[in-house]
Amino acid sequence: MKSLRSLLATFRFWGLMSLLLTLVSIRRIMFGPKRRTWSFVFELVVSFMKYSGKISKPKPESIEGLRRRTGIPPKIRARAKQMRTKVEGVRGEWMIHDTVGDSPRVILYLHGGAYCLLSSKTHRSLTAKFSKMARAKVLGRRSNNF
Repeated sequence: MKSLRSLLATFRFWGLMSLLLTLVSIRRIMFGPKRRTWSFVFELVVSFMKYSGKISKPKPESIEGLRRRTGIPPKIRARAKQMRTKVEGVRGEWMIHDTVGDSPRVILYLHGGAYCLLSSKTHRSLTAKFSKMARAKVLGRRSNNF
């Protein structure tokens, strides 16, 4: 049964890759690269990361487990504030620990995942710790995924 699941997952992966290969090729022929500096392979990888989560949705229990594991720990949550913001059209979230005070320090936190995997919500634990340890305000970019 396990080998059948892995075989189906392999077919799903290559089916998605062939679809994206076709779509990216057609889009590049008609309109050129999505960004001037993007190579074909890079554009293919970005498209794969963007659409793979939409095609094979993760199970709700795994998403909830991820949220539980990455949430702000109770000790830090009680002493850290979150504030949503928008800077020149880009949505963000400030994480400010009580120890920051009037400190002028600011950390811009850009998590990995090409902004199509995870978000500032899943990194709150980390940004709260950064704010506490550096005694600085931490600004993280918000995305639509979680």
